[in-house]
Amino acid sequence: MELIKLSGIYDKRTMKIGQDLGLSSYEFDFRPMSFNFIQQYVMEEILAEIQSTSPKISLHFQNEQNFMIDNILGSFKESALSPVLVFSDTQSPVYYNSFKTPFYWHYDPQGDVKGVISAKYNEGIILNYQFLEKLHHEGTLHNFMTNFYSGLRGAETKKIGLKIDWDSNLAPSIFDLVDFDFIELPINSKVEVCYRNVDSTKLQKNISILKNLTC
Repeated sequence: MELIKLSGIYDKRTMKIGQDLGLSSYEFDFRPMSFNFIQQYVMEEILAEIQSTSPKISLHFQNEQNFMIDNILGSFKESALSPVLVFSDTQSPVYYNSFKTPFYWHYDPQGDVKGVISAKYNEGIILNYQFLEKLHHEGTLHNFMTNFYSGLRGAETKKIGLKIDWDSNLAPSIFDLVDFDFIELPINSKVEVCYRNVDSTKLQKNISILKNLTC
């Protein structure tokens, strides 16, 4: 597996903890209803301190107006960092391509899966572990993945990410079926002392356990 992405970074301290743990991929959440929502100026303050480390930066949106996304992308015009976008909605491929920025899409069977995969700026798909686990228990996971990979024919360079939670009961059979390029883990109450206050010891322990399970 290529890397672990820590999603929902909301302050400088959390970013520093992640970097001290050797992580190099992070996501800022701009969904207004998210517990990890970050204001643009806070993100800019964090970016100013991490330029030299060249981390991979993702920006997460859901049903956001174009001008808002363009405005946040403007924070990177003078930056050496080149972000990718992440969408967890069912907009059209035209909408996703309109930002002319590489993007990842959280798989949703209600969306235009084929259209998104073939979109010019699409770099990959993120699958939710809860969704895959449900298919596994129903006995339909193998068929789903067969059809999923069929949809990737001609687009084999697309990356596949797996979104999991810290207490997910990872089934080895899922990793036998899918060669994930990265795992996405959220900052949430399971690795916090209290609201928006990360427990560095707990975070380090959980990441170490995950690495051992997936290596």
